[in-house]
Amino acid sequence: VLTVEPGFYFVDYLIEQALSEPRKAAFINVDVLDALRGVGGVRIEDDVLITQDGCRVLTRVPRTTIEVESVMSGTHWVAAEQPFRQYVAGEL
Repeated sequence: VLTVEPGFYFVDYLIEQALSEPRKAAFINVDVLDALRGVGGVRIEDDVLITQDGCRVLTRVPRTTIEVESVMSGTHWVAAEQPFRQYVAGEL
């Protein structure tokens, strides 16, 4: 079992540096940045069991937009009934 911890953080000095460079600033939506900057960042941790033919993601949280919206609205979320998500090599 291993833990995967991807993250995204708003680092002020790096944002300011990117905004000052036209080639980078062209990819930044300043309105969205301003709306989300106060969040600070996001990190999602997953516990992953490596198997002989793939892996099982043991963390049970909604992943897709549809899943998140389903949970937020209180409707049925199928993945909640599963103990893990399984991925088999060659089936991805």
